[in-house]
Amino acid sequence: MAKSITKDAIKVGVDIGRGIMVSAKGHPAQIVAVAAAAGVAVVATAVGYATVTGMQSLVRSIQQRK
Repeated sequence: MAKSITKDAIKVGVDIGRGIMVSAKGHPAQIVAVAAAAGVAVVATAVGYATVTGMQSLVRSIQQRK
C-alpha cells in the first residue's frame, strides 16, 4: 500500500511540475525561476498528497478495528 501511495504522489507532483515547465519561456533568468517554482511545486504536491492519502489509510484501518 505504501508503494502505491508513493507512486501516486510522485506522479501527481511530476504532472504539476510538467504543467509549470510548459510556461518556461523567455529570458534564461525567467526559465530558471520557473524551474525553481516547478521544483517547489513538485515537492509540496508530493508531500501533501502522500500525507492526505496516508492519513486516509490510517483512518480506514482505525475504523476497521472498531
